[in-house]
Amino acid sequence: MSRSNAAPKPKPGYESVFTVTEYYDGPRGGLANFRGVPHIYECIFDEENDAYSDFYFVMPVGPELLAAAMTNWKIFLKWREAFDAGQTTLATHPALPEDKPQYEEARRALERAIAEAKPGAIRVRGEFEILGEPTPRRDVHTRWQVKWG
Repeated sequence: MSRSNAAPKPKPGYESVFTVTEYYDGPRGGLANFRGVPHIYECIFDEENDAYSDFYFVMPVGPELLAAAMTNWKIFLKWREAFDAGQTTLATHPALPEDKPQYEEARRALERAIAEAKPGAIRVRGEFEILGEPTPRRDVHTRWQVKWG
């Protein structure tokens, strides 16, 4: 990876965001460090206000699930690049046909792990900020950092 493509380090007090698998006006789900350890994060929907809150459930992931999550992220980004280039349609989302079996296997493993970890999840406030130079559009491609508090 060239130096210009290397992700900048988060500001003091912030942690790395590795993936954004759910996005709506900001990161709502994905994988990020929490206290220096990779965790899945899921935004908590505020039913009373009918809006996303700034609170998240965070659940640690071990090396195997981290690898599965990062594999799925790379597969999704490959799909997104092809979609943006007009080489595939939304019907193939979130993976190109040749990557779909691997994506689905990892997705099922992640869903099982989340279901098992959810009862012990930590509820914490999250403040996401763009990491480095802002991009023209804010979405899953944007580099993010997070401050948990």
